[in-house]
Amino acid sequence: MLTTNTTSNLPLTIKTELLIKKQNLSECRICGAPAQYVNFGAISCSSCKMFFKRNANIGQKAFKCNFDGNCEIKRDNHHMCTSCRLKKCFQYGMTTDKFRSPRPKKSKTKLLVKVEPRYQSEKVK
Repeated sequence: MLTTNTTSNLPLTIKTELLIKKQNLSECRICGAPAQYVNFGAISCSSCKMFFKRNANIGQKAFKCNFDGNCEIKRDNHHMCTSCRLKKCFQYGMTTDKFRSPRPKKSKTKLLVKVEPRYQSEKVK
């Protein structure tokens, strides 16, 4: 469906409509950065997704907040307090049960290759 632009009354192209959709992205529930997907149960940016994936199994007890657990996690300072950021991930519904199980490793078998000596042809004089 084509719509018209109010400023010039020209039909918007599909490309323009896609650009408008990209501008209306959801915000990451943890840090407020633009986010497009639900990761591990919460709308989150790729940075918070990978942070959670790396640290969720370690647990909150491994990290300690230096400011009594009251840090405000924002896009520009989300790296400052690991404890509060992880706490906020769990608070907004991220769970470890959404993790994929690791792929089974393929057995590494040594291929037996018969090595035959290479002979160089004699030089012709």
